[in-house]
Amino acid sequence: MNATEVSNEVRKALYEAVSAGDLRTIHEVHRSCPRALEQGWTGGDSPGYLHLAARKGQLAVCELLIELGLDVNRPAASSGGSTPLEEAATAGHLSTVRFLIEAGAWVDGPAESASTPLMGAAMEGYVEIAQLLVDAGADIHREHLRLPQTALDFASLYAMKGGGQAAVAEYLRGMGAQRPYLERHDWSDVPQQPYIEHIERSMQGFANPRALALIDKPDGTSVILRAIRIPAKYEFQLIFSAGLQPGKTEVGLILPSSWPLNRASLQLSLVADPIARLSAVVRAGLDGQPLHHGALLTGEQLPLNDTGSRLGPWVLSLHSALEAEREGDTAIAQTLLLVPCPAKKPPRTSAEAMALTDRLMRKPWKSLLFADAPS
Repeated sequence: MNATEVSNEVRKALYEAVSAGDLRTIHEVHRSCPRALEQGWTGGDSPGYLHLAARKGQLAVCELLIELGLDVNRPAASSGGSTPLEEAATAGHLSTVRFLIEAGAWVDGPAESASTPLMGAAMEGYVEIAQLLVDAGADIHREHLRLPQTALDFASLYAMKGGGQAAVAEYLRGMGAQRPYLERHDWSDVPQQPYIEHIERSMQGFANPRALALIDKPDGTSVILRAIRIPAKYEFQLIFSAGLQPGKTEVGLILPSSWPLNRASLQLSLVADPIARLSAVVRAGLDGQPLHHGALLTGEQLPLNDTGSRLGPWVLSLHSALEAEREGDTAIAQTLLLVPCPAKKPPRTSAEAMALTDRLMRKPWKSLLFADAPS
């Protein structure tokens, strides 16, 4: 056996001790084999012993394991990036949730995690835990990465279980939560209502009322970047502007549906990069740069102040799905999609860029991806 490998007997002893709240055995195993706690009972990226203690509601064990050096925010990649806090919240252990938050647990989990502690509490109907998490700053608008659903969606969908889900749903609605892709938003008080509804008809879905970014205009109004998940298998999402050149031109880009666009992830430069680039296109348009089908854009034309990145080139392309719904209605703006040029043979001239975008117009969304999902 490798010197750093932990025997199955030790793993089993620790698993049983953590589950039963046996602090003495945990101390003994840790003294004789310190690496055992770090590796967990199955090793790799699976949930660790702190996850197990949190799921079992073993508060004293959680306190001990953190004291012994286990990371309160360690994600389990094999479980969608779940954390001990998510385990405790989903299992309904209020005191353990409170302790983990006080111990420094991220209230929403990692930025790239599939689910969140609030979603777990909502799904199982634990209203006190939901309230505690929201009071601690949980993002009520965050969406599951694999399903186009928020905590309110989970509470509403699982209300059939007859637990506290209805109470969680009522509480979240009172806090301003929404079901962005299952309940159509009333855009009547939004200046760009016709355009947004055009996007919804084109994509056959509902646009999220939550703004991703605001870009100020000289007239004191703002261009708003919004998202809509494309319902066909929910593999992709369209990020689009509203208010750039009303009735003339808006811009957008296609991302995988699993691209995290939550409050935490948008603080990470890698994840926020597409939003920053689309914002740069909006600013270029506001500064008078011509934006049209077939336009070829370079890093020099679209420098990003926050990262200094000058990658490219890209093209701006119309798409048949959006144009067909417009049917030439001049009151509704055209949508130009920002698409990366092929790395092997990028267009060098305006004619080559136009030929490329003419082909892109009828390509599936997968061919228009701005970027693959961040790893």
